[in-house]
Amino acid sequence: MPHNIDASALLLAGGSGTRLWPLSRVMYPKQVVRFIDNQSLIQHTLNRLLPAFSPDKIQVVCGNTHALNIQNDAQEINCKHDRLIVNEPCGRNTAPAILLGTLYIYETDPDAVIFVFPADHSVDRLENFYEKIAQADQLAREGNIVTFGITPEYPETGYGYIEASHQRIGDGYKIERFVEKPDIQKAEEYIKAGNFYWNAGMFAFKASVLINTFQTHMPDMLNDLKQMIANHHLDEAHYQTLENISFDYAIMEKTHSGVVLPSNFQWTDIGSWKSLYDYLPKDNNKNVIISDDAILQNTQNCLVQGHHRLIVLNRLSNIVLVDTHDALFVSDMDHSRDVKDAVALLKKQNRREYKVHTHQVMHWGDIYILDEQADCVVSKIIIHPGAEIPEMRNILEIKQWQVTSGYGVVKIDNITVQLQAGENVTIENGMTVAFENLSKEPLIFIEISTPIKSVSDDMLFE
Repeated sequence: MPHNIDASALLLAGGSGTRLWPLSRVMYPKQVVRFIDNQSLIQHTLNRLLPAFSPDKIQVVCGNTHALNIQNDAQEINCKHDRLIVNEPCGRNTAPAILLGTLYIYETDPDAVIFVFPADHSVDRLENFYEKIAQADQLAREGNIVTFGITPEYPETGYGYIEASHQRIGDGYKIERFVEKPDIQKAEEYIKAGNFYWNAGMFAFKASVLINTFQTHMPDMLNDLKQMIANHHLDEAHYQTLENISFDYAIMEKTHSGVVLPSNFQWTDIGSWKSLYDYLPKDNNKNVIISDDAILQNTQNCLVQGHHRLIVLNRLSNIVLVDTHDALFVSDMDHSRDVKDAVALLKKQNRREYKVHTHQVMHWGDIYILDEQADCVVSKIIIHPGAEIPEMRNILEIKQWQVTSGYGVVKIDNITVQLQAGENVTIENGMTVAFENLSKEPLIFIEISTPIKSVSDDMLFE
């Protein structure tokens, strides 16, 4: 059974997971998507760590746009404290993220042992996992920077590898080198050699050891981040200048303190629809069905994801089908990673679908896009009891609001207007607006937003 160790856990929850579009999007990335058992990947990660770490010693490094979803997911499984979220002003790869989280912990406990885990990976054979955490804890206390090396079960070409030297360090080995994702021939050679391990991106170290290592190998990044923290201001423009570099490149490939800990728990990087299919249990036809209403006829080796309508597949094999409110993705299984290229095209075209879903979670409530046309957008807006939407200026649109439930007030150019079910309000271009829900029930209204260009000049200036 796991035991609670006196160490901190730092979860990395950045990234957008473009290979898992259309469920994973920039504003709703894969770590908060509920792929497995109606829990998000970050909830699965937290549930896995809570038996080994005190809740108040778990922190999540993420961007501000994802903080609310992550905080809500953590609270749902009773993992909450005031310092849970470490906000990055913008994403700059794993080296700055790990250093940022480490510096905050170092302030109160310079010799704290810190574990780093990606928030979007899956781990099974948990008894082995907890055993390796205890071994890594001991190695880290002795001054090593530990990386977990997963014993490979087959010649995988989608993962990086770590080559272990023959020099034994406690339960681990000195690191010989890191190897990029190999071709199948090289991967087979690594398996046969017996001293190569999958690089899982999990680490353990003492805070003081890592700070000293950054001082040696990445002093500019260390000094810049220390200055920002001392000024109590993580400036986005300043943070953007930090080198965009991974922890492996910045530290692990340079340090002489690196140790790989061979690990025999089952590990999966849920990085694509193919990897999700490989991980999840399958039916008798080797299909993975994540849907409440799907019929598969003479169909094998497929992944079907969708909850919004009836899905029927007939005489298909080796297919991924993912259905959301506003997008449908269909691909052969082996090339489903290529969805990232489609996402890049959507971004280039400035399409909303690469970035957000039709349902957006806000700190004050929810927005549901019901219909979207060139001349108008119809949305359902829900404001939580007692919540407020801070003042904003309406730009280049005319908005019409029809209240369907609840009551509250809206301030339009500092004039307070009472709102209740059955009433409607029109907000014209340039007006400032702020909302407050005064009831113990949600305040719900339908919004029709019309771009100015589609409105006649007579309407604008009457």
